[in-house]
Amino acid sequence: MNCQVTTPGKLILIGEYAVLEGAPALVMAVNRYARVSLIPRRGSHFTVHSTTLDTGKVSFRVTSRRKLAFPPKVTDSQIEKLRFFRNILEDFFLIEKLSTDIPSHEIVLNTREFFLPKEPQKLGLGSSAALTVALVQGILYILNQKDIRITDPDQLFRLSEKIHYRAQGKKGSGIDIASSCFGGTILFQKLFNREPYSFKINKIEIPEELLIIPIWTGISASTPNLIKQVHEFQKKNQPAYDSIYNNLSQISQQACDALKGKNTLKFLDYCRQYFDTLTELGEASQANIVSPVHRKIAGIVYNEGAVYKSSGAGGGDIGLAFTLSKEVAKRVSDKLLRSGFEILNIGLSLTGSCVKSRFISKKGE
Repeated sequence: MNCQVTTPGKLILIGEYAVLEGAPALVMAVNRYARVSLIPRRGSHFTVHSTTLDTGKVSFRVTSRRKLAFPPKVTDSQIEKLRFFRNILEDFFLIEKLSTDIPSHEIVLNTREFFLPKEPQKLGLGSSAALTVALVQGILYILNQKDIRITDPDQLFRLSEKIHYRAQGKKGSGIDIASSCFGGTILFQKLFNREPYSFKINKIEIPEELLIIPIWTGISASTPNLIKQVHEFQKKNQPAYDSIYNNLSQISQQACDALKGKNTLKFLDYCRQYFDTLTELGEASQANIVSPVHRKIAGIVYNEGAVYKSSGAGGGDIGLAFTLSKEVAKRVSDKLLRSGFEILNIGLSLTGSCVKSRFISKKGE
């Protein structure tokens, strides 16, 4: 029996950067999916294949020390492209402390929905988190189909978050992992005053009147580089950093409260304030958070009567226009399209990661 896992990506509505310091944030799971297939195969070797990474089919085995070993014919380039995949599996084995052998499988990775269809540009929708969750859920399934973590999003999140945190170099808040596990729109908060870290995760509904327009800036951004610059700013000027982050945290909390209370007008106002404060953070840290392209899009959006903010680390990737008016939404979309920007066909994914299985006949059909 093989299994297929489908895991949604994410868009942060508000709270980026502040969420790293324990502030609440809002994130929406989106209908762009990482897809992982695990197909049983004979022998002791696994194979992994990713058309997105252009690796070809790569063979490996899992050693007695739960490390991935590649045969000599696998090139350094292929191994480097599979570095994140390798980290996920090895960290899974380390955390789980498996005492049994892992049955060999063909593993097919598909994250093409996180890229532009015609260009190899990543959209910034949380592909690494979605891939982590999909792999963890799939490996759990082939090891023990009765493991409650396969179907319980809270337990799947807690394991996937630990693995992703290690694979990413012990960085990140876990918000993208939570979005991939739970689906829908969630209010997320990492509680740093508790050991081990705990999380507040609550699903909320986006009011129907709130229209969200995802806009592709045309530029793929490097989240690690932007966050590194912000951390360097923190080291150089802690008081200024604290002041800006306190403002971000307060605004994000107010925005979350407003959306929970269905007060969409206040939510829009807090989005505007948050974008202004992100601009201040970028200028103070010399990080290109609110880049010229974000400023250009923001000017178009505001001129048409909507509210704009970057989503995620900024620099490029995706920006979001918010409005309560269908007429304004149409004007914004038309003006952006005429200005050469792309409106992404992205919507809410109500469900989180899920696994399906099916039997394979002897002929593989």
